Amino acid sequence: MKNDFTKIYDEYKPLIMIFLHNKVRLQEDREEICNDVFSHMFTAIQNGNGYNPKHDSKAKFTTWLHTIAKNLVIDYNRKNTANGQTCTLPTSDLVNKNGDVSFEFISRQKSENVIENKELHRNIRRAIRTLKPQEKQIAILRLVKEYEYNEIAEMLDIPLNNVKVIVFRAKEKLQKVLRTDYALVG
Repeated sequence: MKNDFTKIYDEYKPLIMIFLHNKVRLQEDREEICNDVFSHMFTAIQNGNGYNPKHDSKAKFTTWLHTIAKNLVIDYNRKNTANGQTCTLPTSDLVNKNGDVSFEFISRQKSENVIENKELHRNIRRAIRTLKPQEKQIAILRLVKEYEYNEIAEMLDIPLNNVKVIVFRAKEKLQKVLRTDYALVG
């Protein structure tokens, strides 16, 4: 069983670390949460709870791991918010899965001044931080990372229509914040 756990850990750790990179700022916290994901996974499998490899496919296993990671990140954010720490959004969250700077609200904005672009990115990060944790996570996945709605629904294990509604509401909130607080016209 230990050898199987090591294989699973080695295969899926990079996937979980990428997921955590966009959610947790400090590397040591990401490492700790990643280890907790696999600890929870191992305990659940030993106890017969959660994922059952005899009935579920590999895709569902990754979804299950993402769900464990997502729940641990939510706990981490609650703990840090309760301790007076604030959740920050790394600059890397403004880069899509292809490595391009991407954000739906600024795609039409053409600025020739690099300083204005940096300020705009700071304003967008501030606006994103005003969203609730689930809205923030889904908005980043859809609007920045450019995942499809169904990919997000599967990754986070929530209904597709809920993802669409959350993205819509997040867009409205972001547009309102960017227009009022930063005098940006979209």
